[in-house]
Amino acid sequence: PAFLDEDTAFVTYHPTDNFSIPDYIPVWFTEDGGTSWTQMTSIEDLYSDGVWFPLFLDFVDPQHGWLLVNVGAGMSHSYVVLYSTRDGGQTWETLINPYDDTSIQLCSKTGMQFANPDFGVLTFDCSGVTPASLAVTDDGGRTWLVSQPLSDSPFIDDFEITEETYCLTDALNMTHGELPDIEIAMRLTCKRFENDTLIEREFLIYSTNGAVSWPI
Repeated sequence: PAFLDEDTAFVTYHPTDNFSIPDYIPVWFTEDGGTSWTQMTSIEDLYSDGVWFPLFLDFVDPQHGWLLVNVGAGMSHSYVVLYSTRDGGQTWETLINPYDDTSIQLCSKTGMQFANPDFGVLTFDCSGVTPASLAVTDDGGRTWLVSQPLSDSPFIDDFEITEETYCLTDALNMTHGELPDIEIAMRLTCKRFENDTLIEREFLIYSTNGAVSWPI
């Protein structure tokens, strides 16, 4: 679900059987704290032959929202479709699908959040295939730029980021607002083995300029 306040929320569901794909997916809306729900619309372009699993639903205001859906996986990829609404869920547009996009299809997605109708962030778990990554959009989700916040940081505190270190980003939290004054916080989890012992550390990292830099 995506809550705008204590009364207003949107929600969608996936089939109980992930391998049973319905003809459409309904989206519901409440403005009385969940006492009653109204079906706003149905998403019909599912882009899937076997899996349709909603990952993240986010709204920045009563009109602008996004739904990220997993539609398959394989070879270090987690294939997703990104839908967007600009009329409060009455209609949904497909912004990203696995057939036309390569920018965000790699790795599992661990979080999605928007700060305004244009700026949003995705976080990833790449299972060590690539360094800890995130993706940023400034056009409402139509295009994404992937970056690595640790690219110039051999250490975090006293923890060394070696070639054997595997890091992922998640637990994304972001303020609503406009660039460059958007503050972002996320968890960075790093792991590696030393003498057959798993060493794991968690860090909370921040950006105060819309993901341009991450002081570490």
